[in-house]
Amino acid sequence: MSNVDLVRAAFGAYLTQDRAAMDRLLAEDFVFTSPQDDHIGKAAFLDVCFPTADRLRSQEILDAVAPSTASRSSSATSTSCRRASGIATSR
Repeated sequence: MSNVDLVRAAFGAYLTQDRAAMDRLLAEDFVFTSPQDDHIGKAAFLDVCFPTADRLRSQEILDAVAPSTASRSSSATSTSCRRASGIATSR
């Protein structure tokens, strides 16, 4: 599975609240950071952040770009998304 496919699958699991799928997709050393959660691990993310999809009216991945092989210092994939919610819009 490519990094872009992984990002799309993770967003899909989040929106459908498929915790088992998300658990399989995330690495054991997964770390999540947001304005509210600073460097939390996989278990904390699944317990605290994952069950929040009901706060969104919609979410659209505008762009997902895998790192080039020349600059691949990590397996991170850059995404740009737009959320329609009463909480925040990110790009």
